Amino acid sequence: MFIKPLVTEKTLHVAQTDKQYTFLVEPGLDKYAIKKLVSENFGVHVVDIRTANIAGKQKRFGKKRTAAFKSDLKKAVVTLAEKETISFFEVEKKGKGKKRT
Repeated sequence: MFIKPLVTEKTLHVAQTDKQYTFLVEPGLDKYAIKKLVSENFGVHVVDIRTANIAGKQKRFGKKRTAAFKSDLKKAVVTLAEKETISFFEVEKKGKGKKRT
């Protein structure tokens, strides 16, 4: 069983504003297993979980352009209890850069 944080601009913004964290998980996992994995790995209390199945895309490769499919994934959006965060999704705010003259 694997659980991998999905880090994009959108997921980082949602994590900072709504306390919802996005992970890629195995397609066979149910919400209870995802909740247990997140709680154990990050030491937080999970309030809500939303999942979406993502079908693998068709890719072509080789000289004869043979078709193959990438593996299916499941995306889980996890909402945490009040005042809890996952440090992996924290972004440091940078100050303004040097002014060019």
